[in-house]
Amino acid sequence: METTNDGIEKKEEQFSLLSHSNEVKEDIIKTETVNEEVVEEENEKEDIIKKNIVSEKVPKEEIVNPKNIEFDAREEGLFIETALEIRCSSSNLYRFPLRSGNLPKDIEFGNSVVVGHTNIRIGEYSIPCYINSFSNDKLTYLEIKNREFKLGFSVILKNDTIEATNEYFFYEMSKGLNHIRSIEVLKILDKIFSGVPIVFNVKLLFGKLEIENWVELVKIKTVLEIFTLSKKNKFKIQMNKLLDVDNVFYKLNLMGMLNKTSTFNTWCNLKIDNSKLSEDRKVNISDSLKIKRILPFNNKISIEETIDILEPVGSWEVKEDKIVSRKKKCVITLKKLRSGDVR
Repeated sequence: METTNDGIEKKEEQFSLLSHSNEVKEDIIKTETVNEEVVEEENEKEDIIKKNIVSEKVPKEEIVNPKNIEFDAREEGLFIETALEIRCSSSNLYRFPLRSGNLPKDIEFGNSVVVGHTNIRIGEYSIPCYINSFSNDKLTYLEIKNREFKLGFSVILKNDTIEATNEYFFYEMSKGLNHIRSIEVLKILDKIFSGVPIVFNVKLLFGKLEIENWVELVKIKTVLEIFTLSKKNKFKIQMNKLLDVDNVFYKLNLMGMLNKTSTFNTWCNLKIDNSKLSEDRKVNISDSLKIKRILPFNNKISIEETIDILEPVGSWEVKEDKIVSRKKKCVITLKKLRSGDVR
């Protein structure tokens, strides 16, 4: 059989196509093989990285369990002051009798005049008093006193009227006052330093003294509140028996409260120096604190304060080796102790 040229050409074309197809298949297979090798290599690398991560030693955080710590206020490195205590200390209310003033101690007066005895009027009060005048080249000072209090003010004569300059002042309550009369004298001082005029007329002198002093007014109102609370709760104050008691106004407030309740809510400022404490008593974040302190009131009675801090120590209160807490909410529990109970 003879083979035509056309037949030969077709066979050659078919063979060429088949060869090209085989080459393409081989390329595809090679490509797939390369891809598989790349994927396998990448997987191997990931496995190595994971193994390295797992094999690395990750440092564990030290876990500190919160503690409940009770302090004795006498411990070194501890300072605490309650809201009312701050109110008293900021006004220098520490001891009886109540007195205050800014007249220089070294001031000397070359002249003194006994003005005389007269009634002074302060609002609805009419009070018999003695009035004396002291002066030097720079200052005239008027003293008003009776058996319950003493007052003093720098003054000038203006249009035939004695007026206060509000530069210097002095006042003092008598240490012999009883509880009820102390409240009345405090009410009088309240009126004086809130600007109610002191009016008097003696011989040919007329006086109208207007004094405003908000710092002294806060002090007087604080003591008045303490005395009024004690009266309301039927706790009798005998000032002549408390002359040597430190921080007496704060303690009086606690004694007055004790006659009605033993627990109340308030706030406090607290500072703790961890460097002064043993390792097992150092304060950390989230610790809960309780402070006890004994406040001697007189020879027979002391007050025990148990101050429970309501909120644990926060991270913001930790400053290096110190804990500094401001206006920390707390509950105070009071207990009256007899002399034999104090340790």
